[in-house]
Amino acid sequence: MRLGVLGPLGLASLGLTLLACAELRASDAEVEAAPPEEGETTIPEADPPRATDGGIDAAEPPTEPTDDVACGRDHWSLATKAKAECAARQVRVVSSELAIDVNAVAIARTAAGRVGIVWNTETMASAGEMRFASFTPTAPGFAAPTVMVRKGSDYEHVGHTAKIVASGTDTFHMLVHDVDDVDESGDIKVVKHTGAAPSFSTPEVVFAEVRRGAETAIAVDGTGTTVASARVSTGPNKARFAVARQIGAAAYAALPDLSTTLAPGSAPGIGEASLTYDAQGKLHLVYHHNDAIAGSWPRYHTFDGTGWSYRKTLDNNVPEGFAGYSPRLVVSGNKKIAAYFFRRSGQPAPATAELRIATWTGSDDTPQVSVIEQSITSTSDLSPRYRVAMAIDPFGLLHLAVVQPEGLDNGRLVYMRQVRAGGETKWLEDTIDPSVLAQNSDAAFVDLVVDERARPHIVYRSGIDGLVRYATRFDR
Repeated sequence: MRLGVLGPLGLASLGLTLLACAELRASDAEVEAAPPEEGETTIPEADPPRATDGGIDAAEPPTEPTDDVACGRDHWSLATKAKAECAARQVRVVSSELAIDVNAVAIARTAAGRVGIVWNTETMASAGEMRFASFTPTAPGFAAPTVMVRKGSDYEHVGHTAKIVASGTDTFHMLVHDVDDVDESGDIKVVKHTGAAPSFSTPEVVFAEVRRGAETAIAVDGTGTTVASARVSTGPNKARFAVARQIGAAAYAALPDLSTTLAPGSAPGIGEASLTYDAQGKLHLVYHHNDAIAGSWPRYHTFDGTGWSYRKTLDNNVPEGFAGYSPRLVVSGNKKIAAYFFRRSGQPAPATAELRIATWTGSDDTPQVSVIEQSITSTSDLSPRYRVAMAIDPFGLLHLAVVQPEGLDNGRLVYMRQVRAGGETKWLEDTIDPSVLAQNSDAAFVDLVVDERARPHIVYRSGIDGLVRYATRFDR
């Protein structure tokens, strides 16, 4: 089900709002938000972003696509589509090798048009390896991805978690956590790959000797300055939220910790973050915070070059459950938009979760919170199977890729995007893959980037067969 915007008072009475505004979601057709309240916007619409770091020329932007349609039952993973206009939406296996005990998959795209994907796979109980695939998907039947491997010793989990971003013309930066199986810790590093180089760069240490299970994030600005975050364990169910920055060729230097009282065992995904630079080079951050109080929150900060802004709590100010899982942040002009999940406490079985989007402009603004999807199956409060990835295109329109559990024995991957039609902004929704979760399957993972022509590049790892796949459309 889909809901419209919740104003500041609506958050305090969400249960009544849900009953009054809920409507069935049309999964195989256009999806529109509920009518807005007076003076409110149904869908968070962002201003077109300015080009940074090899993006589009802001003076000559491409024409905004206007011919988008929903594909309904023609899910993208079908080899043959009933609708001719849906044939250009395709899914391709990145590697035929099973990805075992994966912790995440991540995707980025360079200004040269090269796509990079990174993930981990466990080769045995005491060791694992990192995989990096790169390719240039300019047309159907593009050349098979080149897959490179980072290996370690028999007791090392290389790239146990990994994130990826792009910079310059054709360089990928991968934030990787190499974990020693003996002491359950290891360094978090950045390794790079540029163009057709046959190997990775020499790893640079960002955080030393971090315990297994750290949540991480990375961003790079237009000048090449890199910033990374990590949840660093400091004791039983206690951690700090650490951030470090590299300027030029200098070593990574620690920025002030945002928290030293994280309680990761009390809620899922604590310390998971989304980092991004705006067009002016200002750093923005949303992360999932919990400090053993009854609840959790998505929190927002900016960094002015020397210190962090005071925290801005986006949701769940009066704790009603877990808010902030799987956070994603985009910035467009003066608007900030965050996506995350909320799960209300004390629900009878079967419990559900919601996918929410918070939108705000000024530091003192109360975020406007939209419920994008509700009634998402949530079988465990501490082991969610739902995930979201979000990006914004050059026209200020949002794109979402969502792993959406449906009951105990099914789950699908959906792609949602905003489009403009008749002077209005609305959502369209397609199913990428109708079956990425089963009752006893592993968790699915997803990530998303959108290029200068509003074309999505989606990577996901299916919990059904353990394969990593890439989805895109060739009509953009």
